[in-house]
Amino acid sequence: MASGEEISRQIGALAEELGHALAGAQDRIEALTAELVEARAGGADILAAKQVELETAEKRIESLVQKLKEARQEAADARDEVRKELQQQLETLEKAAANARDEFEQERSIRKRLEKGAATDERRLNELEKALAEGKPGGDSSGTGKDAGGAEFAKLQAALNEALAAIKEERQAKVGLEDELGEAHKLIEALEKALKDSREHSRGSGREVTEEDGRRVQALAEKLASAEAQLEEERCEGRKYAKACADAEKRLAELEQALSAGSETRGQPGLYGGGTAAASKLSTEKPLPHELRPSPKPGTLFRPDWELAALPCKSADQVLQAWGSAFNVQLSLEGYPAQYCTAFLVVLKQGKQKQLYMVFNLKSNKHVLVCVPSKPPGDEAALNKLIGEGQKYLQMSGFELEKIPQVDMTRVLEGYFLQK
Repeated sequence: MASGEEISRQIGALAEELGHALAGAQDRIEALTAELVEARAGGADILAAKQVELETAEKRIESLVQKLKEARQEAADARDEVRKELQQQLETLEKAAANARDEFEQERSIRKRLEKGAATDERRLNELEKALAEGKPGGDSSGTGKDAGGAEFAKLQAALNEALAAIKEERQAKVGLEDELGEAHKLIEALEKALKDSREHSRGSGREVTEEDGRRVQALAEKLASAEAQLEEERCEGRKYAKACADAEKRLAELEQALSAGSETRGQPGLYGGGTAAASKLSTEKPLPHELRPSPKPGTLFRPDWELAALPCKSADQVLQAWGSAFNVQLSLEGYPAQYCTAFLVVLKQGKQKQLYMVFNLKSNKHVLVCVPSKPPGDEAALNKLIGEGQKYLQMSGFELEKIPQVDMTRVLEGYFLQK
């Protein structure tokens, strides 16, 4: 059994060893504490840096999201704007195509009218040529009369040949104009088809406008501009052709007057060469109806208004409707001698009232005969009935009426307006 001293020594040794262990543990604790403090300080700095980076990234993300929203909105606005612009261009092209179509129809109507006038002129020229051939003096007893008559008929024959040559040239020009009108008609049809296809293609559900639409619209615009230019050229040609026909018609009237004077003086020695003067003298020996102003015949639907020498208006703005004869007709009106004349049926707006006028242009007497209904129309129904009766009367007299388009009112009727 150990003694108390050994136990004391052992306790002392253990106490000393425990002291050393405690001292080492204390040093280790202090070192670990220092390391922990240092680690905590470094972690706080890193955490703060990471927090700053995180906040910067969040701000950057918010900025990018806002820019993305703005870009999407701008793209949507631009797409809507382009769609609206293309839609407007398509509507403009459609209207232009419709106008071009209307102009083409008007040109075709004018061409038909000119064709009818040319056919009538050709028939009248043949009649004149035949009459001149039959009316040449053969066995005149007076040499002077024979020479003068031969010179007069030679002059008329030469004028007739010139008119025939002019008609042939006009016919050739008409053929060229028909070809050009046919080409314009094909071009307009192709343009309308392309416009229709483009419109259906661009209005597809959920479809966005692309660059191809822009190119297609540009191509359609170029085609339309070309068609309009071609139509303008054809209108110029049509006006030239109409002027040439008017000149030929005037020349025909002069030839008819000369032929009539020559037939009246045929067989009278010494009177050839003075036929025109003789006809003028005969026409002035008896006063014309507009100089005598006779009372209207009882029961007539239309009567002459001797106070009017033209339509009582200044411009085509007052003309509501109008019909004109396609070519001249020879007849006798209200006591005037038989002669070629043109006819018009015109509805004018005068204040709040509508009035109907029937107008005849007498070629030989160079007088405009204006007729009005014996009983003015009281309402729209009465006016329409009078229009129908007037058209029926003119058609029975031999006139072929065509409705005058609004765009041609001034050109066709301007010479018949009352100028104050």
